[in-house]
Amino acid sequence: MSIQASENKVMLTFDDGPNPVYTKEILHVLQQYGVKAAFFAIGQHVLEYPEVIREVANSGHTIGNHTYSHPDLLEISHEEILEEIARTEQAIVRLTGEKLFLFRPPYGHFDDAIVELVRQQGYTFLTWTRKLDSRDWQYEDEHVIVEYMMKRMENGGIMLFHDSSNERDASRAHTVRTIRMLIPLLLEQGYQFIDPQELLLQPRIITHSIDEVKYF
Repeated sequence: MSIQASENKVMLTFDDGPNPVYTKEILHVLQQYGVKAAFFAIGQHVLEYPEVIREVANSGHTIGNHTYSHPDLLEISHEEILEEIARTEQAIVRLTGEKLFLFRPPYGHFDDAIVELVRQQGYTFLTWTRKLDSRDWQYEDEHVIVEYMMKRMENGGIMLFHDSSNERDASRAHTVRTIRMLIPLLLEQGYQFIDPQELLLQPRIITHSIDEVKYF
């Protein structure tokens, strides 16, 4: 999945937050460079750290629905999926007053029926550009991640990072360091950062590439 763009433009996205330490540090870096990003929040984390999700919203970033408990959607019923979506939406709207329009499936696992189910709830289904998965849940050396991402960067690419994790003690300090290095490098190479709010106005600029198992 990518964004139609006539210039060198890319999008930053973060999954699994909010986190009281790493989300705030990432917000600081984004503010420093005037970059807007999408934060796909887990409902349980939203309720645990309400002040952080408010800070994300107040900073002008887009908040997306990433379910309530981060289940594999292929392993639960459609009724359970709807409950996961609804509980997260209710929590975020109540805390921020913002209407959600982006949804991302945990693990990037879905099928055609799940896509249609999500769209029926009024959401735009957004995953990421497969080769721009930073794998920051696997690699903890920011230099390795930056080199990995820069080699694969492409026009319209949607980058995937994580500002938290299901594991409460998992560190995302290396993600913060990666973002602090990566953003100025991209700016120096002439890239601009897409504000995810553009997708609300032009959802058809999202392009899809399907592989044989529909995982992205």
